[in-house]
Amino acid sequence: MRLLTRLLVLVASMALLALADDDLSSKISSTINEFSGLIVEHYYLTNDMTNASPDDAEVVLLRTSKNDLYITYDQGKTFKQVLKGEDIIAIYPNPHFKNRVYFLTPDEQVFFTIDKGESFNSFRTPSLPNQRGLQLMTFDRNNKDAFIWTGSEGCEDDLSPRCKVVTHYTNNNGGRWTEVGNGAIMCQYVNGLKDQKRNNLMYCLFEYNDGGVKKSKLAYSTDNFRNQKVTHENVLDFAVAEEFLVVAVINDEDETLECQTSVDGESFSVARFPPDFKVPRQLAYTVLQSTTHAIFLHVTVNGKANSEYGAILKSNSYGTSFMLSLNEVNRNRVGFVDFEKMVNLEGVAISNVVINARQASRGSRKQLKSMITHNDGGQWTFLTPPPADTEGKAFACSGQSLEKCSLNLHGFTERKDYRDTYTSASAVGMMIGVGNVGEYLEGYLDGNTYLTVDGGITWKEIKKGAFMWEYGDQGSILVIVDGEEPTNEVFFSLDEGNTWSPYKFSEDLVKVDDISTVPNDNSRRFLLTGKSPRSKGEQSTTIHIDFSGINSRQCKLDESNPDRDDFELWSPRNPSQQTNCLFGHETQYYRKLVDAKCYIGKQLIQPHKIVQDCECTREDFECDFNYVRDRDGTCKLVNGANPPDNSLQCKENPNLVEYRESTGYRRIPLSTCKGGQELDSAEAIPCPGKKGEFNKKHGGGLGVIGTFFVIIVPIAMACIIGFMVFQHYQSKFGVIRLGDEDSFSSNSSNPVVQQVVKGLAYVIAGLTMIPEALKGVGEMARGFFGHSGSSARPWSRDYAPVDINEDDELLGDDIESDAEEVI
Repeated sequence: MRLLTRLLVLVASMALLALADDDLSSKISSTINEFSGLIVEHYYLTNDMTNASPDDAEVVLLRTSKNDLYITYDQGKTFKQVLKGEDIIAIYPNPHFKNRVYFLTPDEQVFFTIDKGESFNSFRTPSLPNQRGLQLMTFDRNNKDAFIWTGSEGCEDDLSPRCKVVTHYTNNNGGRWTEVGNGAIMCQYVNGLKDQKRNNLMYCLFEYNDGGVKKSKLAYSTDNFRNQKVTHENVLDFAVAEEFLVVAVINDEDETLECQTSVDGESFSVARFPPDFKVPRQLAYTVLQSTTHAIFLHVTVNGKANSEYGAILKSNSYGTSFMLSLNEVNRNRVGFVDFEKMVNLEGVAISNVVINARQASRGSRKQLKSMITHNDGGQWTFLTPPPADTEGKAFACSGQSLEKCSLNLHGFTERKDYRDTYTSASAVGMMIGVGNVGEYLEGYLDGNTYLTVDGGITWKEIKKGAFMWEYGDQGSILVIVDGEEPTNEVFFSLDEGNTWSPYKFSEDLVKVDDISTVPNDNSRRFLLTGKSPRSKGEQSTTIHIDFSGINSRQCKLDESNPDRDDFELWSPRNPSQQTNCLFGHETQYYRKLVDAKCYIGKQLIQPHKIVQDCECTREDFECDFNYVRDRDGTCKLVNGANPPDNSLQCKENPNLVEYRESTGYRRIPLSTCKGGQELDSAEAIPCPGKKGEFNKKHGGGLGVIGTFFVIIVPIAMACIIGFMVFQHYQSKFGVIRLGDEDSFSSNSSNPVVQQVVKGLAYVIAGLTMIPEALKGVGEMARGFFGHSGSSARPWSRDYAPVDINEDDELLGDDIESDAEEVI
């Protein structure tokens, strides 16, 4: 009877769920469009207005394999062909001015729109598109009408010796063109560097012939190359990575690649790599996402085809010295790397490492394993697997160590569209990926789909099989679709992946190639692109799915009454810490309550606020240059290496007032922690020529007031004490007899003699106080000569502090001052 009751309850629950799914499905709509030709690229033109509704008409541009251009003004519900009869070979959106898009043709004609496709115009370029695969158009973030065109001349015959790359720029949207200079093959506007003083920098890489030898040089200009300054010879490539300009220079002496960096765009420093870390010229650097005030650089170690891997190095805040962040990281043949940062959380990233690197370098198939960092590359750990799968079953390896049983995800190198990332800019803390639980990553088709909602600390399996995913309404809607087999349904979740419902969009099956929505992932409309298995020839399909009918009420955010609105405050954390601290501060983000029946709508301002700075912990630090992380978690000096010479920081940053000797640790640039375990704490030393500013910063120097209190006051006190001593003892002075006549009493009535005796007493008593006064002067002098900073001494695993007396310290001060003058 009890079993029958349970079965009835189960059947009733399933029936209720089916009714609920049907009710939700009835509120979702879909529209199908057919195209002649395969869909080869599509772009969203987003609203520039911060307060614009995400469900306002969003423009999508779509190009087919027949070089036809289509546009939709309602995010994919209806399309119309534009520029009919024109052969459109590429779409170039301006990444800085969202309303502007350029449409290239095989000849010199370029079409464009400056109003999100409301109207179209054209201009002619000074040359045909280049055939070397170089980027054709590069845009200026400071001038909407300025861009660079990289074309070619004399290339009607690919083998022609006259064939060359030519580069021009325009400042009036193609109305007038000026050639940059002979031999310029790649140019870029340089803006937004860390210490950039001039915003009109343009850098160009030139190729030239020197006595039959092909050479290259890098130069910059502030006046559109009417004048230029050459910064490097033998340059392989250069790139702008957020706050840094990175240049790869070929060193002919030892046939290696040398990395040089700049934070102002005009002066460069040679990047210091870990000891014995040299890069052969035939290998490569890949500049990774560098959005956290440091350069992440993947350096190829093994370039053998299909076995490529390398090391991720992370720089200090000025891009001058690099430490090893993660070794044996996977990359593919074109240089893309399995490394991806969460776009909505600071310092969280996932990477795949080759765990059989030695065998792979000999030709064996690579075995990959996923790792995650929560402190911007300072420490990496394997991904914690879910406790069970979607069926409630334990995994085959459950109970074993993370080395043998962890979650592994397919990474960046396997993406069909590199815009499809684990994370979303607006779905805070969420990541979705395809992979498996085990010792290493298995085939994509053998994988299942996983989700985290807490920044990668915990994961759950959400669907058996390999699904593509997309975020909507800032994470309040999750949509997944089968990415391998033809299907006619999607699955969606309104409660952060706890439950999933199907939606059938068609009676016919479609092989889905991509699922997308607006780049900010704050819309409730989605677009599937694919092809019907039954279609013949080059035929494509788009399916527009609209979830806006599910909830008609917009979520309420009431900061004055947070208990009565539809949001909660969530704080990310580092799993190795007990507090809600990440990078030295506790941050709060808004997240919709899981059970709130509403939609978010307009973009939330994230994060909500920084609650407080936290005390420093080990997680706020990474190993300094020439130090590596030991098995016990400490930073140990590399065998045979020397601690870094941090006085070089003064040369690298002329504005720096002081530096500190290395302790083996350096603070992660993102961290704002205060107090606690300040592992990088060492004695502050003034930069050469900055002693005055150093003293001012630390309150050093005597000054008039200091002199008064240190010298005048002690002498005055000595005199007062001397007077008191004399008054106390004068009644006890005996008679001093040098003869019967030559004597006097302490009670002598002679006033002159009395004053002389008193004066001598004051002086003697005062002299006894001089050592104390000099001690006070010595204490102040130590502050004046550079010891008013942190009292902590430099330390590391190889050194321990040694107590010295005050005389030794004064001698040390003299030596230190001499050394600073020599520098």
